[in-house]
Amino acid sequence: MKIKFDYLENVLDFSNNVFSLEIENKNYFYRCVRDLNFISNGDVLDNFYCFNSDNSELVIAGKIMVVSDYFNFDELFKCYSNPFIKYISTFCNDEINNKFTTDYKKIKKDFTQLIKEVDLPILINDEFNLELFIKLLKPRFLIDNNLLNNLFLCIDLEKIFKLNKILVFVNLKQYLNQDELIEFYKYALYNQVKILLIDSQSYGPTLEYEHKLIIDKNLDEIML
Repeated sequence: MKIKFDYLENVLDFSNNVFSLEIENKNYFYRCVRDLNFISNGDVLDNFYCFNSDNSELVIAGKIMVVSDYFNFDELFKCYSNPFIKYISTFCNDEINNKFTTDYKKIKKDFTQLIKEVDLPILINDEFNLELFIKLLKPRFLIDNNLLNNLFLCIDLEKIFKLNKILVFVNLKQYLNQDELIEFYKYALYNQVKILLIDSQSYGPTLEYEHKLIIDKNLDEIML
């Protein structure tokens, strides 16, 4: 897969799933991040193009996740909650489903006794819904104190649910050292999840597994 901004000369090639875009020009950095956020929100931009390996156009509006807040993964992972509930419900066999149904009937019976004390016309849903039952338990993903582990979880979730074509990480290199970045790249490659790192400064030569485009303050482009 390849993506192209019409205000950049070079194409960003994700043939190895990992691409690093380092933009020293602050106006262009802001413009790229802004456009990626627009695309993440479902907008189709005239200055942005995406292509498959056979050069056929690919529409990825709403299929990009832009990560810039590394201190609030709970909020970031909310988009996976409903897919997770549907996913986990597929593991419930007839025995488990029947048990949950029986438990629901007991709860419904107790609740029915309770609302008799209320002088209001009230209806209760007689039909058991497994997904609503799971949602009632409020399952959530465990956030780690280690940033790299949370990034691994981000890759795991995308591998399972495939909500996005690309995961974009803004200024991630400010928070990880080179060894951690290489481990992150390796994990994304192994799980076949495409990632784009976009940073507001240059970090020099490429790391292992990384393709890189550097745009300096004068808008000169260097592909590494």
